[in-house]
Amino acid sequence: MNAIKNLIEKLCDLVMHGRFSDETEVIANAVSEVMSVVATEELPEKHSTMMQEVSGVNNAGNVVPLAATDTPLQKATRAMMAMEQFLGEQYDLRFNKLTSETEFRKRNLSGACFQPVGQRELNSFCIEARKQGIDCWDRDVSRYVFSDSIPEYHPFSLYMD
Repeated sequence: MNAIKNLIEKLCDLVMHGRFSDETEVIANAVSEVMSVVATEELPEKHSTMMQEVSGVNNAGNVVPLAATDTPLQKATRAMMAMEQFLGEQYDLRFNKLTSETEFRKRNLSGACFQPVGQRELNSFCIEARKQGIDCWDRDVSRYVFSDSIPEYHPFSLYMD
């Protein structure tokens, strides 16, 4: 039992001091489940308050505390939807069927041309989203940008119309 408590304390300290990146939610949820089995009253107070520090994103893209009853799937879905909304508000994205590349342009920027999305752009998208408080990582952005969620277009069809 003491070994479990020591493990929980170490994990909580790692999470609270930011030594984990995208694994934080997974670890926080695991710690929460283990703590419910272990005698929680014997653990330091900071461990129970750690769970209150985990936050999510509302529809407006603002960081808000998550309800204690939210499942990991609900948290991940909320974060994914916030990321998609953010990218849709900031960028026009399309999949070029001729080149088989996803292209983007900044919205509300007069004369902006579509450019292929590369690793540098993916990183910039992710950084901008995180600056807005959206809990996403580069692999999440990449998964979305290179999916069939992005509308297709063919340059010849655009030219003929």
